[in-house]
Amino acid sequence: MKVQGNQASITAKFLSEQLAAAKQRLAEQEKRLSDFKAQNLSELPQQEQANLSTLTDLRIQLQNNAANRTRAQQQRMSLEYALNGALARLQTERAALLARFTPKHPEVVKKDAEIERMQNLFIQVKTGTVTIDKNQDPSGVEDPMTAQVKGQVEANRVELENLTREEQRLRMEIAQYQGRLRLTPMREQQLTGVLRDYELYKQDYTELLNKQLRSQLTANLEEQNAGQNFRLVDPPTLPTLPSGPKRVKISLGAAGAGIALGLALAFLMSLRDSSFHTEKEVQQYFKPPLLVAVPVLVTPAEERWKKWRLAIEWAAGSAMLAIVVAAELFVFLRS
Repeated sequence: MKVQGNQASITAKFLSEQLAAAKQRLAEQEKRLSDFKAQNLSELPQQEQANLSTLTDLRIQLQNNAANRTRAQQQRMSLEYALNGALARLQTERAALLARFTPKHPEVVKKDAEIERMQNLFIQVKTGTVTIDKNQDPSGVEDPMTAQVKGQVEANRVELENLTREEQRLRMEIAQYQGRLRLTPMREQQLTGVLRDYELYKQDYTELLNKQLRSQLTANLEEQNAGQNFRLVDPPTLPTLPSGPKRVKISLGAAGAGIALGLALAFLMSLRDSSFHTEKEVQQYFKPPLLVAVPVLVTPAEERWKKWRLAIEWAAGSAMLAIVVAAELFVFLRS
């Protein structure tokens, strides 16, 4: 009892050390799995559907951005077209004034100033920048139309800049999500490997924990002097094949015995037969010489009966042989 108790204690201590080591390995594997998920959170297979949905939304936003940029560019072109028409009208009016006055006439000088302001305004619309007009009225009051056009130009410039920055941001995010989707299959393989190692370590830890519990139970029973009344045994296992009877050997033995019995019966029947079949047998049995031998004379009916009897005997023997073989095969296959 003492030796058994010591062995159980040693086993429990050994299993405790193994369990502690397995627990440490499992904790390291759990940390590895957690770190992997944290580092590749956006590239994991679980995030694939969310990444696809976000990528679709970003592409829709990019399309809307392109439509807005096209609209803003069309607005600028409309301003350019309107200013170009106004400039052409002013030049036509100047030409009409020059037909009546000299270039230094106040009306012509005023028209030249208007043309210059319109040209500067056209350049500002063309370049999308608003500059200070050097030829502005000294009173500081700007032409309402010029102020309105400058405001539209500035608003259009700010809108285009915002749309351009938004487009760059959308393209960068689209490239980022496309990269995540390309990396998803590789991350899935890596995650499968990490999960496989984690499951192996977890299974090893669980098995050691169960062994430790059984070992502690055994040690406690030994200490309480109950070990001889309670044992953990393996459940019985049923054989895959029957141990007996040996059907093949029995069948072969029965067939051999049947052949031997048939030969023995034939031999006994031949011994009991007292008729003569050959001239030599008559000469051996009688001392006087054989003078006349009468051959067997059979009628046609007897000949036919003889043939029928032979056929019936062969048919019966064949049927019996087939029945025996079929029965043996059936028994062999069912065994």
